[in-house]
Amino acid sequence: MTSAGPGVRRLRRLGRLAAGPAGRGPAAALAVIAALAAFLATAGPRESAALQDAALHKTLTANSATGVGLYANADWDMTGSTPTDLLSPQEMQRAGQILGSFLVAPLKPEPHTPAWSGLTTQQLYGVTNPARRAFLSAPPQIQLGYRSALAANGRLVAGSYPGSATLTTRKGQLTATLQVAVTTATAYRFGLRPGSLIKLAPSSNGPAPTVVLHVAGIIRPAHPTSPFWGSAGTIAQPAIEGLSWQGGALLGGPELSVLPVAFPLQTVQVQWGIPVDVSHLTVAGVPAVMNALSATASSDAGPVAERVSHAPLAEAPSLFPAGLETLQTFMAEQGSVGAVNALLEYGLFAVALILLVTCALVVADAYEEEISLILARGGSVAQVVLRVLGRTAVAAGPGLVAGIAAGLAVTPGAGSTGLVLVAAVAVTALGAPPAIAAWRHRGSRPVAKAGRTDLTIPRRSVRRLVAEATVVVTVSGAVAALRLRGAATAAGPDPYISSAPVLVAVAAGLIAARLYPLPLRGLAALTAPRRSPVGFLGMTRAARGRPAALLPALALVVALAVVALGGTLRAAVSRGQVAASWQLTGADAVIRTTGSQQVVPPAAQRALAAVPGVTHSEAVYAVAPGDALAANLLAGSGNSISTGVVVVNPARYAALVAATPFPAFPGRLLAGPGPGGSVPVIATPKVAAAIRAGNRQLGFAGSLLTLRLAATTSATPALSGGGPFVILPSWVVPRLRDGATPNIDLVIGSRLNPGDLTRALRRTLPGSEVMFRQAALNAETGAPLVRGADVAFDLGVAAAVAVSIAAILLGLLLSGRDRTRVAAWLAALGMTRRQARRLAMLDALPLALIAVVGAVLAGAALGPIISPALNLSAFTGSTAAVPVRPDVLALVVPAAGAVILVSVITAAQSALTRRRTKTGVLRLDEGR
Repeated sequence: MTSAGPGVRRLRRLGRLAAGPAGRGPAAALAVIAALAAFLATAGPRESAALQDAALHKTLTANSATGVGLYANADWDMTGSTPTDLLSPQEMQRAGQILGSFLVAPLKPEPHTPAWSGLTTQQLYGVTNPARRAFLSAPPQIQLGYRSALAANGRLVAGSYPGSATLTTRKGQLTATLQVAVTTATAYRFGLRPGSLIKLAPSSNGPAPTVVLHVAGIIRPAHPTSPFWGSAGTIAQPAIEGLSWQGGALLGGPELSVLPVAFPLQTVQVQWGIPVDVSHLTVAGVPAVMNALSATASSDAGPVAERVSHAPLAEAPSLFPAGLETLQTFMAEQGSVGAVNALLEYGLFAVALILLVTCALVVADAYEEEISLILARGGSVAQVVLRVLGRTAVAAGPGLVAGIAAGLAVTPGAGSTGLVLVAAVAVTALGAPPAIAAWRHRGSRPVAKAGRTDLTIPRRSVRRLVAEATVVVTVSGAVAALRLRGAATAAGPDPYISSAPVLVAVAAGLIAARLYPLPLRGLAALTAPRRSPVGFLGMTRAARGRPAALLPALALVVALAVVALGGTLRAAVSRGQVAASWQLTGADAVIRTTGSQQVVPPAAQRALAAVPGVTHSEAVYAVAPGDALAANLLAGSGNSISTGVVVVNPARYAALVAATPFPAFPGRLLAGPGPGGSVPVIATPKVAAAIRAGNRQLGFAGSLLTLRLAATTSATPALSGGGPFVILPSWVVPRLRDGATPNIDLVIGSRLNPGDLTRALRRTLPGSEVMFRQAALNAETGAPLVRGADVAFDLGVAAAVAVSIAAILLGLLLSGRDRTRVAAWLAALGMTRRQARRLAMLDALPLALIAVVGAVLAGAALGPIISPALNLSAFTGSTAAVPVRPDVLALVVPAAGAVILVSVITAAQSALTRRRTKTGVLRLDEGR
């Protein structure tokens, strides 16, 4: 047999040093718990920072049309321009370089999207020869622009880049032909190709030449979402404005000198864009970037650029920071989301620290005989501390290193490590066992303990009462600070405030520890007359409330409370997101007509109602308050109140509203006219107050109606956006001179297939717009910050499960020595296996009861306590408050899981104990 190498022998020697006479079990437990705590302290903050940074970059990508950077604009007045007043591309580029030189740290120019300059005509020009696909209800319109670095930001698909202009005179009429380039989207919508001619309508600003645009090339944007193209508006992507399509075309640099001739007496807007590099921006660096953007925008860069570049501008360029509002909104929402995440993170960290203290008790108990021997031989408490510290360092040191290394490994490239948390874990893991040993043997206490702790009833401790009172005061202060200051602060999560849920859970655990012995003592009295001693013995032992199980039970309570709190908040957010989606859309699908004839014909109504999955479909007339077609409630003295109007079939609309979360619609109140032919209406509180005040005349659709208030409502699906409105019955339409035919169709169907509905619309109502509630809900749940919070919650639940298992194992380990001894004595007296299992289960009651009762108390109390301090509207994308109420599943499932874990581990431990011989087990009492 070969002997082990020197390295293996050193490791074995270190193992024996860490274990000591107590064996490897306590040292291994300390190493595992230290590794787990160090992993949580290392990976938790890093992963949280990584999720926040990822959410930041996704948010910036989603808002990349303007990007983050410095933008400037000024006017070039082409009225009476002379050759010295012409604006050249070189002058614009020189001014842009001067503006860029004013960027202050940490701002750096974007390397992949260089700074650009350009101009855009403020007026849009009608097209006199439009293609059929470009004609909507009115002729399309074209806007002209110029952009530097066009070749660097686009790829030429066909033709060539623009660069020349010609002026011709025929029969006294001047014609300007300008070469332009259009994007692929504009070419498709306007039916253009290289060589196409676009004739523009004459300008309204005095006499002007005929302008013809000659399409020289088609360009595909290299990065359509970049600020370069995002700032171009309809030049890059045509859009419907009013009743017509609007698009644009790009000129070449040499053509700028012809603009004053082609468009006299006009002013164009000159623009500069300097994108800022945010590829490495972190959440921690956002405040510095926002301050730098504001400082640069408020500098005197504009006047300097105008003076140095000699550009003929009407005024100095005005600077403004792009993306600042996006960053401010993100930071506000991130503060709310981060406050919620901090509640869970601090809870898990508190569990880890409690487990370390519990493990320190296990280690101190294991080293007790060795410590007593040292003191009996004349050793000092300092020697005891050094001995325990040495063993603890050998046991916990590798665990700490392994936990930190694992935390760094699973979060590569993440943010900075939480050094304070890691230091707290290291100090607790290394210092708690020596501190406990020194406390136990302080002063003139006896050096060796005598007696049987498992046969004695613990006395009431004044220290415990003081400690519990301190916890109550601390909890009260944290809860008061949380309610007064809120969970989100400008400086980030406050550790004391964020620990409020942990403290509430600890207080609930202490209450449970005080209360659970009371019913057990009653049960013990009931089981005393029974023949089997198992019930009485188990209930009596469980009712003693041994303090050994208190710490692991508190750790388990906090872990379960963290899971329950997370589940409760997630349920509240889910309800809030669903409610916000209803408020945004009003129905599962909302079809709005477009164009000049905004009517939902009966054939389209029947086709929509026949789509599979549709349970309700109702076409209504709806116009929002403030719209040109809105009604006016006459308020006397010539004044009026603009109010929205909804015209519905009362019975069918009531059935549709009943299938939504909106307030019930009392359609029966609108069944017929009132006294004197008045029209019964349902109105919002503001309009209802005006009607009660005597303002009953409503001017609508060219007619004047006399109203009678039938009921009030705060919201309705047809006008989910809110504002003042009235709901009229459809039987009043014949009284209206201009009519009110349905222009919106509301569709309800939980199993609605969007594809089927879209195909039906293409056949019966082409050109209409449809909004699906599920799409709005997906947009809310898929928001970067919300997705990051969901991932953080899932990781937190996994970590809570891990620490819960560790707490149960430690709790059973602490009481395992006494339980094994009692089981061995009773087995020697003839106790059966079944009785042994029952006794083991009853012996684990303190841990299970404290955990379950404490977790339920904490979970039920945390929702009402912390909900006013949390801004969960950041998760829903709306400003409506999100109420938090206890969730039954979030309370029951973690508690049931803890009971199952305690039962399984206790049964396994009991089975392992029975395998040992009675003689071997009874030797546990030798030396006592």
